[in-house]
Amino acid sequence: MGCVRGAMALWWLIMIIFIVRTRGDIYRDCLSSPIVDKNACKMIAESKLEGSILFTSGPAITEASSDFGGMVKSKPAAVLSPASKLIKIANASPNLTIAARGNGHSLSGQSLALNGVVLNMSSLRGIKIVKKGDGQSYADVKWGELWVNVLRAAQASGLSPKSWTDYIDLSIGGTLSNAGVSGQTYRYGPEISNVLQLEVVIGNANATKCSPENQPDLFYGALGGLGQFGIITGAQIILQRTYERV
Repeated sequence: MGCVRGAMALWWLIMIIFIVRTRGDIYRDCLSSPIVDKNACKMIAESKLEGSILFTSGPAITEASSDFGGMVKSKPAAVLSPASKLIKIANASPNLTIAARGNGHSLSGQSLALNGVVLNMSSLRGIKIVKKGDGQSYADVKWGELWVNVLRAAQASGLSPKSWTDYIDLSIGGTLSNAGVSGQTYRYGPEISNVLQLEVVIGNANATKCSPENQPDLFYGALGGLGQFGIITGAQIILQRTYERV
C-alpha cells in the first residue's frame, strides 16, 4: 500500500513540475517574441489554453506570415491552434492583435497578425448533414472544413448547398467571414445569404449561437464581418435537393 501511495505521490510531483515548466516556457518564449503587449504574456501563460501555441520560428510561423494574395508580409509572434480563451485575453489587451486563419486565401493580409497571434483554425473540423422534408435541410459545419468536403457529404445524401465557392478548397469560416461570391450568386446570393445559424466566439470567450431570430445583430455582423464582431466557429449551411441534370 505504501508503495502505491509513494508512486502516486511521485506521479503528481512529476505532473506539477511539467505544468510549471510548461507555463514557464510559454511565458519565457512569449517575452522573447516580438509580441507587442508583454502584459498579455502572463495571461497567456496562466490561462491554460486548450490549444497548442508556437512562439519559435518554424514552418507554421513562416506559413502564417503571408497569404494567397502575396501583397502583404506580416510575421506573427505566435501561431495558436484554436483556443477561445485567447480571444478574451486579446479583448482585454490594448495592443494584442489576433487573426483567424483557415487556408490563408485572403488577398490583402486579412488573415495575418503582425507581431500578434494567428489562430490556426484548420484543425477545427466536422460535418453533420441534417436532412428534413420541409425544405430546411442543412449541413452543420465547423470553421476549418473545406467546401469540397461539404459538397461530398451533402451529395451522399442527395443534397447540395445553394451557393458555394468556385474554388472549393477554401474553408467555411473563411468564406463566411468575407461573403463568398460564386457562380451561383446571381440566383441564390452569396454564401452568407444561405446560412441558418452561426456559432460565434465573442470577446468574453463564450461560444454564442445566433441566427436571424436570435441575436440578429451578431449574426449579420459576423457574416462578412472579417472577424471584427467575433470569430465564426460553426455554421448551418442551407442545403437543397441535388438536380440530376442542370
